[in-house]
Amino acid sequence: MEARHLEDEEAYQNSTTITSSVLTALSVIVILLRLITRKFIIKRFGADDWMMVVSLIILIGFIIGIWIAEGQGMGYHNPNWPLYERIALLKTAVALEVIYYAVVFTIKISILCFYLRIAVERNFELACKLTIVYLFVFKTAVILTTLLQCIPLSDLWDFDNSVHGRCINTTVFHYFASSMSIATDIWILVMPIKMLVGVHRQKRDQAALSFVFGVGIFSCCAAIVRLHALYKFTESRDPAYDLVPINTWSVVEANMGVYCASIPTLRPLISKSQRERTRRMKNTYRTSDNSGSGSGTVASRKNSKTAAGETSDCPRIPSTGSRDLYGMQPIGEPPHALTRPTSLGDVMLDGCDEGSQERMIPDRPEQQV
Repeated sequence: MEARHLEDEEAYQNSTTITSSVLTALSVIVILLRLITRKFIIKRFGADDWMMVVSLIILIGFIIGIWIAEGQGMGYHNPNWPLYERIALLKTAVALEVIYYAVVFTIKISILCFYLRIAVERNFELACKLTIVYLFVFKTAVILTTLLQCIPLSDLWDFDNSVHGRCINTTVFHYFASSMSIATDIWILVMPIKMLVGVHRQKRDQAALSFVFGVGIFSCCAAIVRLHALYKFTESRDPAYDLVPINTWSVVEANMGVYCASIPTLRPLISKSQRERTRRMKNTYRTSDNSGSGSGTVASRKNSKTAAGETSDCPRIPSTGSRDLYGMQPIGEPPHALTRPTSLGDVMLDGCDEGSQERMIPDRPEQQV
């Protein structure tokens, strides 16, 4: 009977380590494909890509922490659990909590930086920047509170009452932090919907959009399930056993966020037409640069104003609507009228800096001096 209980507990423990390992391995593949696409096909590496690299590093640290917790007895009922193992596991649990907050933060920042690259409206751009500031302040406060939830922190694993410290109400804190994180997930998910409503798309593009938003919704659901598991953990008298679902759903939420943030960037890698359009636009700009007037240098062309009112060699993109997220044309512009880059991948090849507002906002008349 006891042997069967041990087998059940081992299977319970393996449920989180196997799930975490598989999902993280898939995230590594997705992010590597993203980096290949952005570096070698689009040949533009933005802030969102760098933040995803940071997310990958933290995510790998997360899975290493879970493996360490597995070796410390996570997932087992241990009535005769040695004191040093309890302390070691609780320390690992605190570390995993901090890593979780960090990886979720970097993934959200990556998504918001991606939004900034495609922003065509000032209000949308401002909303993205304010959300980034809010996330930075909030997540910093949450991580500091986690590390200072007990003063000294060793009071958290003081089983023999040898440390006389003070601790906050961890149940209230975790509920507040998780609830605000879920609200932010929903906010980030619905932010670009206004840009996509009413746009006629091919069925395959509709399916791609539905898949990405479905992954985002599933990530929000995973965060909600994690919140319930967190409640059970804070009230548990067997923390080693009840630590499993928290880590499982934390990994699921983080990896779903990676998929949601990275899949839209892979279109040039998997779409032959997108690759051909990317090469065509690249050759167009190279030809345009070679036929420039004057000295032929980039600096001289940037300093000369064209009759159309452009102030640089970066062509303006029509801003009659919203930039397409997945390589489509700008919303509201007839296909036959486009003589400029028509996809996000093409925009990244135009020689302009990431986030250049000159191609994102409508032309404005010059102010009279």
